Amino acid sequence: MVDLVDGAANVQQLSVHPDLARRRIGAVLLDHVSAWAAGRGLPALTLTTFRAVPCRGTRRTTPVTASGNWNRTS
Repeated sequence: MVDLVDGAANVQQLSVHPDLARRRIGAVLLDHVSAWAAGRGLPALTLTTFRAVPCRGTRRTTPVTASGNWNRTS
């Protein structure tokens, strides 16, 4: 689910089942939301994550601009 927070698109939480990890499913979902936000002229897309999610394996941080440009970091 995507909400508007302070005029920007915000994804509250994005989780992919561990059995489906490493298939870029989360990235594809964020690509879709990023395109949606850019199409509406929103200045930014934010993603809220939580440290204490039991099913989370390796954590990655991926800043995203509303234009859909990914700046992938570890």
